[in-house]
Parts: sequence; structure tokens; C-alpha cells
Amino acid sequence: MDDELMQDFDQGSARRERRRRWGVLGYVLATVVAAALVMAGVVIGRITAAIGGDDNASSVCMQAEKSLKASGQRTGTLDKETDSAEIRSEWRYAMTVVVQNPDCFPPGARAAAQNLLDKLDQQDDVAALCAAIPADPGVPWWDRGC
Repeated sequence: MDDELMQDFDQGSARRERRRRWGVLGYVLATVVAAALVMAGVVIGRITAAIGGDDNASSVCMQAEKSLKASGQRTGTLDKETDSAEIRSEWRYAMTVVVQNPDCFPPGARAAAQNLLDKLDQQDDVAALCAAIPADPGVPWWDRGC
């Protein structure tokens, strides 16, 4: 009886050993497959980024430049006394295109665009303030600062 018990114990021990070996082998195999998938993703990502990255950036730049040229042709120069709100809005749009696409325009153009946007904001603030001041019949508008 003891021999039978020992034989069952040895067989159980051998089974456990085989399961442990296959378990370790399974973990190693799963790790290798996961690493291969990650590396394949990195390689595919770099290949597709290299292929489509420049085209996408140049496409955005072309659209930005086209939008800027179209807006510039419609508006000409900016004159705060004579320009309508629509023309000022077109200028604001054009300068925002320049500021929001730093890869497409040189730093000087971006700085000038940001400066113009700041001036437009300042002029709009002054116009809103002047509109809020009640008109005094005895004081001309130029003395009110508007």
C-alpha cells in the first residue's frame, strides 16, 4: 500500500513538474509574442508617420497659405477708421491662421500676426467702451477719448 501511495505521489509530483515547465514556457512565449507585437507597432507607426507625416503637414500649410492669401485679397490693408466689422473679422481670421500654424510661417510673420491680433482686440475693447459711455451733447466724441 505504501508503494502504491509513493507511486501516486511520484506521478503527481511529475505532473506538477510538467505543468510548471509548460507554464513557464507559456509565459515566455506570451512575453515574446507581446514584445514582437509592440515592436511591429513601433515599426509600422514610424513607417506610416514618415510616409504621411510630411504630406499632412504640407497640406495644412497649403490650406493655411491659401486661406491667408484669399483673406488678404479681399481686405487689402487694415484701416481702423474706415474698415467694416466684416473686414476686421476677415483680418482676424487671417492672422489667427498664421498664429495657429507655427510650422507653416516664419517667426517674424507669426509675431506680426500676433501683434495685429492684439491691436484688433484693443481696438474692439475701446469701441465697446465708447459704445457704453452715454453720449453727452455738450462734449464732442473726440474729447471723450473715442
